[in-house]
Amino acid sequence: MKNYFSSFFFLFCIILLLSEETHAQWAAANSTIQYKNVYALAFNGNNLFAGTGDASIYRSTNNGSSWTPVNNGMNYYETIQAFAVNDEGIFAGTYSNGVFLSTDNGNHWTAFNNGLLAPSIYGGMAIPEITSLAFSGSNLFAGTFNNAGVFLSTDNGSNWAAVNSGLPSTFVFDLLTNGTDIFAATYDGVFHSTDNGGSWNSSDSGITDNYVTFIALNGTNLFAGTYNDGIFISTNNGINWNAVNSGLTTKTILSFASSGSDLFLGTVKGVFHSNDNGANWTDISSGISFPTINTFAVNQQYLFAAVANSGVYRRPLSEITSIPVKNPTTIPGRFALFQNYPNPFNPSTTIKYSVPKKCMVTIKIYDVLGKVLETIVQEERAPGNYRVEFNAINYSSGIYLCIMSAENYLEAKKLILIK
Repeated sequence: MKNYFSSFFFLFCIILLLSEETHAQWAAANSTIQYKNVYALAFNGNNLFAGTGDASIYRSTNNGSSWTPVNNGMNYYETIQAFAVNDEGIFAGTYSNGVFLSTDNGNHWTAFNNGLLAPSIYGGMAIPEITSLAFSGSNLFAGTFNNAGVFLSTDNGSNWAAVNSGLPSTFVFDLLTNGTDIFAATYDGVFHSTDNGGSWNSSDSGITDNYVTFIALNGTNLFAGTYNDGIFISTNNGINWNAVNSGLTTKTILSFASSGSDLFLGTVKGVFHSNDNGANWTDISSGISFPTINTFAVNQQYLFAAVANSGVYRRPLSEITSIPVKNPTTIPGRFALFQNYPNPFNPSTTIKYSVPKKCMVTIKIYDVLGKVLETIVQEERAPGNYRVEFNAINYSSGIYLCIMSAENYLEAKKLILIK
């Protein structure tokens, strides 16, 4: 009998645990948008916005369980390709009608395009296609797809001006701002500006494919995805780059997200996960109906993936953020589930466990009535020591059980949540 609960309840949990047939994988979060091609995802507070290719912006207030169209002020057949959020509201970048702003959480949209013009292939001037939006303080940058480069607004989109000195006439796929540093991922490589776009310099030494699909920041590391040669990392602010592709089954990288030290790639062959700064990648695509991942969004509970022509999928972060502890190559002599720390906790705690041989490991959180609340690990694990974070932000104060199973091993620990 374990120390923290009666033998009757322990036997009940064992029976429940062994009889349940759940599998950790992605699930559709697609009510009303299951066949949509979603190009942009963004949170504004607790509201998740999805931009699609059919003039529609959808809003979910319940983590994707249901969606409502919020298109008042948008043009019909408009493709929504980018979002940016600040205290003013949420901005949307579109295919042919520029930038729109909503100050009421998507209920109404107003075009903000003064000065947002570039030469058209048909002659004259036209609003360029907006591919990306990014804030740097009070400055809003817009990347374009029509060889129009980058535009800057210093007044929340009311007025725009091109800022392209040193930037070739190219397609801009993504923008990243980090303090005074602005990076552009383009069809001609990575460019860097330190003066709000006043001047740009090439910053892609080591990247072997000029077709750079995105640029992202995690901690102090920059990541750049390419269309043909995978993903690259820079540890010196873009001066030099190195490929980090181990474990990837494709070199066509479309999107990126991160949650703490956990990195996620969207590719033409699904979603990949790394917890070692990209040194190794693991396919975590199980459950996704179509492999092309356009973009991501992430909050404290879920990772959301926009799947080409298949709407939005979500997966609990707790399922996929188990990471090795220090000295992961030291092989433990036995299975072990350790007491969580801190305990009591509010709202998150770390659970450590050891695996002496390659096998399937399952760790679940139960309430005192024996109901499964979350499956925080359900993956095949190599021999090693691991840890996983349990975030109980949505649960009330009380006692919970953490039960680990692996082959013939069963162990349980009592978790105490105090809010």
